[in-house]
Amino acid sequence: AVMNFEKASVFRELSAEDLALQGISYAKLRDFDSSKKVLDRVRVISPNSGVVMIALGVYYFEKGEFREAYYYFKKASERLPDSIEAKSGMLSSLVNIGVSEYKENPDIALVYFKRALEMDPNFVPALQNCGVIAIEKGDIEKALYYFNKAISFSSMKAGTPLLYHSHSSIISVSYTHLR
Repeated sequence: AVMNFEKASVFRELSAEDLALQGISYAKLRDFDSSKKVLDRVRVISPNSGVVMIALGVYYFEKGEFREAYYYFKKASERLPDSIEAKSGMLSSLVNIGVSEYKENPDIALVYFKRALEMDPNFVPALQNCGVIAIEKGDIEKALYYFNKAISFSSMKAGTPLLYHSHSSIISVSYTHLR
């Protein structure tokens, strides 16, 4: 994908959207220096673009900087209220912030998982993680509620922008919708 962008740029100036997608491609390849360079450039060209905000969200998400990713996905959602990518990025960022807080303070982690559930009451990773914390607290009834709800939604539709990775018992989410 990056090669195609580089070839296209020889023939014409890339649009802000093309540059944003190029930045995402570099981030997905873990070439963060190139991604940042492209995204800094596109930010100057189109500072209020929702697509640019999504690209910045993906950049920070791929770097593991989930709070920054959430910030940019939220900005994208404000500019593009119907964007599935922005909402998915926000949800995935919230769950991963919770995962990063889990070892130090499961109660703070639970706050982030519940914030994700406020946005989408059927978000499986948040449901599963709430279930894990409920088990750890000895609340089996609440754990069963979360796990049963997660199971009922676990047959996700094709194209759902999620991959699960086990991180102790807690489940983190990789944002993979934009490639």
